[in-house]
Amino acid sequence: MEWLHWLDIDRERNASKMRDMFLYGKRGALQSVLIRLTNSFGLETEDGILIDTQLTNQELAGLCGTSREVVNRMLSDLKKQEVIKVECKYITVVNIEALRSNINCDRCTIDVCQIF
Repeated sequence: MEWLHWLDIDRERNASKMRDMFLYGKRGALQSVLIRLTNSFGLETEDGILIDTQLTNQELAGLCGTSREVVNRMLSDLKKQEVIKVECKYITVVNIEALRSNINCDRCTIDVCQIF
């Protein structure tokens, strides 16, 4: 029974990722990944939510289904908009609500809205 529950959560996770990519494009896929990373590895700080794992742009690209170059540009845009800060490969999400509103985040359960 627990295995079926895990399969259902995994199916919902994959469906959410596909929805974000198809409805909101690469930018939406990256923003969705950032939200999921905050749910999986996020630590509240005075600056925002620190994603407490170092990620390369190549790793982010793999999670988003896009190229490293595209992720570089999108992260740069998010930094200019003051939605995120990046220091030593650590990302801090300064404005999580901006990410959520950009992809019409429906605040799915924490089981579904995680990266792994």
